[in-house]
Amino acid sequence: MGDKEIKSILKEAREQIKAKEFKGALKEVKKVLNKDKNNYMALVFCGLCLSELEQPDQALQAYKRATESSPDQLTAWEGMCKFYEKYSDKTEYRPHHIECLRTVLQLVESDPVKGYDVSSKLAQLQLDALDLEGAVTTLQSQAQIVHQDQEKHRSSLELIVKVLSQQTDLSEQLCSVFEESLDVLLTENNTVQNMENLKQMIKLLYKMRKLEKLLSTALKMTHLFPQNTYPLEWICKIYLEWVSDTLDFVSSELSDPCLYYETLLGFSPHSTLGKLAKGAHKSVTGDLDEGISLLSASTEGSSPNVYGLYLLTQAQFNTKKFSDVEISAPEALKYLDKVKEKATREKLERELRLMNIKALYQQGSTEKLEAVEGLVKGLNDLVSKDHELGLILMKVYSTLGKEERVSELKTVVSLEAAESLLIEAMLQQAKGNTEAAKERLLECQANHPDNFEVLILLGRLSWEENRTENSLAYFLKAAKIEPGSWVPFLYLGHYYKSLATDQGLEKARKCYQKCLQLNPHEINAGKGLSDIYRETGKLQENLTFLSEVTSRSSPASGKCTWAWLRLGVHYLATDQPSLAVQALQSALRGDSSDLNLWEALADAYMSRGSYTAALKAFEKVLKMNPENQYASLMIASIKDRVGKWQEAKVDYKLILENHPQYLPALRGLGECLLSQAQSYLEEYVDKNAVDCIEEALGVLTTAAELKPSLHGTWRLIGDCCLTLRDLPSATVKLRVPSKLVGGTDGVELIDKIKVMELGSRSYIRALNLCQDNWRIWHQLGILYSSIGKMNNCRETRQKALSVMKHVVNLAPTVAAGWTSLGVVACQCEDWALAQHCFIKSLQLEVSAAAWTHLGVVYLHLGHAQLANRAFKEAQNQEPSNLRGWAGQALVAEVAGFRSESMDLFRHCTFLGGETESALGYGNWVVSTLKDLARREQVESHNKYIIEKMHGVAVAADSLTLYCRRKQEDSLAFCQLSVLFERLGLLRRALEAAERARSLLEDSEQIDLLDRVMSNIGRLNAKLGNYEGAVEAYKSVRTTSFYSQVGLALSYFALKQYQESYETYKSCLHWLAESDSLKSDILVAMGTLAYKVEGPQVAKTLLFQSCQMTPASVRGILALCVLGIQSSDLSLIDAALAEMKAHENDPRHAHDIAFLRASVMLLKGDMKGARRSLLRAVHNHPWLAGLWRVVSVFLLLNSKSEASSAAAFSSKAGAIAQEQNTDERNFKHTSIVKGFNNFGSNMKSQMNAESLLIESLCLLSIGDRKGARRAGAKLCHLYPDLAQAWAILSASGEKSSVWVKKSLEFVQSVGDGQLSSWAARQI
Repeated sequence: MGDKEIKSILKEAREQIKAKEFKGALKEVKKVLNKDKNNYMALVFCGLCLSELEQPDQALQAYKRATESSPDQLTAWEGMCKFYEKYSDKTEYRPHHIECLRTVLQLVESDPVKGYDVSSKLAQLQLDALDLEGAVTTLQSQAQIVHQDQEKHRSSLELIVKVLSQQTDLSEQLCSVFEESLDVLLTENNTVQNMENLKQMIKLLYKMRKLEKLLSTALKMTHLFPQNTYPLEWICKIYLEWVSDTLDFVSSELSDPCLYYETLLGFSPHSTLGKLAKGAHKSVTGDLDEGISLLSASTEGSSPNVYGLYLLTQAQFNTKKFSDVEISAPEALKYLDKVKEKATREKLERELRLMNIKALYQQGSTEKLEAVEGLVKGLNDLVSKDHELGLILMKVYSTLGKEERVSELKTVVSLEAAESLLIEAMLQQAKGNTEAAKERLLECQANHPDNFEVLILLGRLSWEENRTENSLAYFLKAAKIEPGSWVPFLYLGHYYKSLATDQGLEKARKCYQKCLQLNPHEINAGKGLSDIYRETGKLQENLTFLSEVTSRSSPASGKCTWAWLRLGVHYLATDQPSLAVQALQSALRGDSSDLNLWEALADAYMSRGSYTAALKAFEKVLKMNPENQYASLMIASIKDRVGKWQEAKVDYKLILENHPQYLPALRGLGECLLSQAQSYLEEYVDKNAVDCIEEALGVLTTAAELKPSLHGTWRLIGDCCLTLRDLPSATVKLRVPSKLVGGTDGVELIDKIKVMELGSRSYIRALNLCQDNWRIWHQLGILYSSIGKMNNCRETRQKALSVMKHVVNLAPTVAAGWTSLGVVACQCEDWALAQHCFIKSLQLEVSAAAWTHLGVVYLHLGHAQLANRAFKEAQNQEPSNLRGWAGQALVAEVAGFRSESMDLFRHCTFLGGETESALGYGNWVVSTLKDLARREQVESHNKYIIEKMHGVAVAADSLTLYCRRKQEDSLAFCQLSVLFERLGLLRRALEAAERARSLLEDSEQIDLLDRVMSNIGRLNAKLGNYEGAVEAYKSVRTTSFYSQVGLALSYFALKQYQESYETYKSCLHWLAESDSLKSDILVAMGTLAYKVEGPQVAKTLLFQSCQMTPASVRGILALCVLGIQSSDLSLIDAALAEMKAHENDPRHAHDIAFLRASVMLLKGDMKGARRSLLRAVHNHPWLAGLWRVVSVFLLLNSKSEASSAAAFSSKAGAIAQEQNTDERNFKHTSIVKGFNNFGSNMKSQMNAESLLIESLCLLSIGDRKGARRAGAKLCHLYPDLAQAWAILSASGEKSSVWVKKSLEFVQSVGDGQLSSWAARQI
């Protein structure tokens, strides 16, 4: 193939490439390469086609062969560059791509346009590869290539600046490139870009530490941009370094930077650098105070300027504010790492240490001198050069007693005679040789009488030896010689304060103020000044001073802990406990190990009422010091206050075990027992209250013996006696120390009267010690009032009234005194005085108690409307005021609002225990029950309270509390007995009735006594004590129908049928007022006649009963039963016909249905009997008795339907529980033997009977598990029922232990048949 043909093929391939037919072009190219494998253009075309056909490896190989065959030709290199650009996502190609671009750049170096483009691509690629220096070099080459094109040249430099400005760390070479580029770019124009370039230049020059050029650049920028603060801030920053003597160039601008920082502060008043520059300039020019103020304010923060701190320290040192230097110098040293130049950093560090050492020495504190040693390191080379430093170090070591170090320094420091004597005196003083030290100091003073240090040391020695008068002369002279030193003023303040006179305290105040003016951080001066302010009553000045001190530093620093403590004490003294807590918490942030701080904080919590926090704080104190009596005492006191009296008693007793005569613990224990007794009284636990008072009197007697002159102890004894004033005399029997009642040793038993007398003597003893204490007079008046009420003595009441009048004379602005005077006036029946006192009390202080008492006065005077308004105000003032609600209930009762009165009394029972409301609610409940028994109209709400709100139980509880306090109220005991009986608590009811009888036996209330005896008889009968019942009924003086019926029933139970018959007969002829009652009595007489004389006589009496109108249904039932027994069908039919009129009566429907079914069963009509019972249930499905008789009928007569019988019995129990059955109209007679007198009410009897029948039904069908479940429920509800345990044991396995125990119980408590059955089973 010739050259022409190759050219023709390549031309064809080029055309196909242009037409994007890469496959065809590749075929043509391969033809050429088959003939000439190194053909340059064929290889270039091959690489291009393979690249487009996504064969990168072969394409790259073709390009490389092309560049190797002709490395100086540009086409292959350009193709290869395009190939790499196409596959730029492949990082492995990047290095070769860079080399490729470099080659291309060399080949096009003569062409500025192509060179600019290629270099731009190369630089970007190098930046992507993180080759910063390579990219900058490339950009420099680009700038060189286009140096003739000013626009592109500038663009290249701007790109260099942009790249380098984004870097945080540059090498020196790059910094130089950066600087050169910026130099070229900077112009005299005030464009935004030029401003940014100037900023970049300033930052770069500061980094390169070319500060002189930086200053000129900043000055140039201020001319171009006069309102820009950026160059001004840099000028101020450079000025701080320049004035710190760390820069070695001269600048007229920095000699007077006033223009620059003033301009800066004009534009930016809060500029820190502007304030620092101003402060530094002021310090340099002599205005040190303002300079220090500016520097100090501008160096506060988390990252202060280190040069500002250095200049601040220098200014403070020059003004001899050494305590401030002590703070500023370490702070500056902490931030020296910001100084990058090592020489500058070392210089600043050395000078700061030197100033710190001198400042610490000048303060003279041993603690501060010990800190000098750590600062000396690195300054040894200065000792020989700096005489002052060497002398200071020698004085420091001498004061610390380090003689070896002093000897070492003497070899390099030359001393004068006076200096040598002074150092020797310091050494002797450190060794404890005060006399030797004094001799040398006096010798030194003789030669140099105005030596300040000698005078201070002599003054301190005299002060330590308690020769204060001598020290005064030394300190006065020292203060005159060196008025800028705070030390003499501190000791002068101590001296004048020790004089303890008004003039001395005033001088001490001035000295302390002068000391703090010279050294604001002197703690002892601050403490002394604050104490003087507090002692002289200048509380506002003290607050201002302490607030200023605490504002100087954060609480956590611990520098002002003493001030925070005193601030907390100040707030406690001015009754601001919340602020006191905050102050003391701040103090603890500085020193959490200070015991006094924790105690003060606990006291502040106590004052604020935060008892839990106070308790924890005192526990912390006790943990730090287990022997701290005060903390132990306060812990017990806090527990007493929060109502944890049992724990408080234990704590008090632990204190007294170690310190038996510790008076505060004795009195605290007495108060604790008194508080616990009062709590028990509120809960009506009277016996416990008496025990607490008895123990308290013993403890307080010991306290009174230890210090009889304390009126508070005698008052506590009186309070203990007064606490028992409301208890009945029978409850108050105390064993008190004989010394309290005129004896010598041991204890004596005293009653309530003697307790009250003891209380009056105790109050009088307290008043002898403190005659004008109105509180004690007040308590004495209440005590006299109680004694007068107890003895019903008018003279004692008048005495109480006189005492209360004296109370209001002593304290006319105290509302409690007027209230108590009003109460005593009420007892004396002086209603006008009482009304005046209560109104006066309300004028002084509005209280629920005063309104309540005023309401009682109005109620007594018959002004119900005014009483209602007064009680309403009491309720508004205190919604939980129980007596206010009781008063409203009484008003409602007087006004005839029965329902509202009962509801208000009921509400009182929920608020708490109170005798008047308890009696009132009991009265209303009993009254409502009486109305219900008489079938009188009862308001629905009252009935709802009885039936749905446990009215009877709540009333019983209320009356129990009332009777516990009022043990002479026979009517209340009678009512309580009725309520207990209603609840089924028969023994409790009998006890209450017996108590009522004992109270009424000597009274003239014969009618009430007869009723009580009737109740006792009925209760004895219910309890099975029929002999007691007969005796009680016979004791009734005026017999009634019900007492005679009860007597007859008791005779019947005792099988004294003749006596029972005669009693019924007397009722029939003399006491029965209606034919209905006579009919019932004839039925009872018929029952007795049946047992004694036989059926004929019984039948005659029953016929007589049925002839009356209305006839007794039970008589008809009895006639039917007699007919069944005698097979008298006519009698049966007649009885059934009479029953028909009563078959819908809920009281008798089940008995009638059961008898009718039994008659059918006797006639052999089993299905008819079953159908009759089911019809009755269908007609009256709400009657539990019908469901129960159906269950019994099926159980007895249809064993196959026993499971249905169990379901019926369960249904009967459920209905009985859901219904509110009136027990007066529905007297339940059980078909189960022994169930008629069982349970507290009819519901419980019916429920127990239903469960028992259900268990029997389940047993009959072999469902022992179900029977056991029902039997267990029955035992749980009625554990005293022998039948329940019999059923349960029958359902269990005989081998079980529990079955044997159940049978033993049945054998012991069951009747004859059950006992014998249980015995056989065992």
